[in-house]
Amino acid sequence: MIDTEALNKQLAATVRQAVVDQANRLRTEIDQNELVTSILCKPVMNFPEDVIAVLGTSKSTAYELAKADDWPAMSEIARKRYVRTDAFLSWMDGRTK
Repeated sequence: MIDTEALNKQLAATVRQAVVDQANRLRTEIDQNELVTSILCKPVMNFPEDVIAVLGTSKSTAYELAKADDWPAMSEIARKRYVRTDAFLSWMDGRTK
């Protein structure tokens, strides 16, 4: 005989966990979108940290991209590298066409 009460409890627990998991995924996506938006509002971006966050790439990929001939010029201040946000966005626009 099937224990419907136990099945209902198990189903409810599974659905509850699925809803919590989906909410956490959405929260993470929103946090990432807010981070990228805040980075793109700055006049300059830290390299490679901000570039990694915006592109969603690894550090090694960010450095490989920076070797490209069309990569925007970077400035170095106190051993930190920066790239102008508007130049970076123009570079991205050119790469997506």
